[in-house]
Amino acid sequence: MKKLWLKIIACACVLMVAVACAENVTLLDRVQGIVTDGDDLIVMTEEDLSDLMGIEEEEYSDFAYLASMDALTGREFIVLRAVDEDAAEALAEKLQSYYEDRLHEMENYLPETYKLIKACSVQQEGLLVILDIGEQAQSEVEQLLAEE
Repeated sequence: MKKLWLKIIACACVLMVAVACAENVTLLDRVQGIVTDGDDLIVMTEEDLSDLMGIEEEEYSDFAYLASMDALTGREFIVLRAVDEDAAEALAEKLQSYYEDRLHEMENYLPETYKLIKACSVQQEGLLVILDIGEQAQSEVEQLLAEE
């Protein structure tokens, strides 16, 4: 009888560890698993979000920000999980402003990059705010949201 209880307790412990590990998957982990051009992208930091977009850590609970090593390609994938609905709206506005700046920068400078950026948009789904600029942007966003 003691062996049975020990087995049950051991199984319960394994299950709890598995659940805890599954809950610790970050947006960065998920995005890195989705992108197919990850070798060409670098992981950006909280400081980059603040410096480039005015996004502060208090506004989000998790994020992923990948960008091309070569800024000329325009490739970026930004996902933010807002702390609440108001923050989600504010983050969407900040990402939209950043998107418009990027679009304006490339308009007369790199026509192909401009077309790529213009084909993308800021999206908000609940607390997630997303800007994915790339050739596979639509399918990447769909996959991210399907996993949500």
